[in-house]
Amino acid sequence: MSQENGVENKSTQPDIAEVVLLAPVLALPLALPLALPLAVPIFFHAVHGIGVGAIGAFAANLLFNPKSQELIKSSGGALKKILPDAENSFSGTRE
Repeated sequence: MSQENGVENKSTQPDIAEVVLLAPVLALPLALPLALPLAVPIFFHAVHGIGVGAIGAFAANLLFNPKSQELIKSSGGALKKILPDAENSFSGTRE
């Protein structure tokens, strides 16, 4: 009778290869609730870094571009050449 119980126990226990194959299927429902709270702040941190980097690149371009330096150094003469004249653009509203 003890031999029959031993044979039955071996057939009911899963093989280790089956457990290894099922591990990703079993771990996925547990991994998603743990991964999402970590992934969302990392995503926003990356978006923030890209935005700050873009602002920095734009500021550096304004600072080191020769035309921008000319606009910054001038008293407004170069800026008046680029922008439309304020008196002409609002002449329709004045009486």
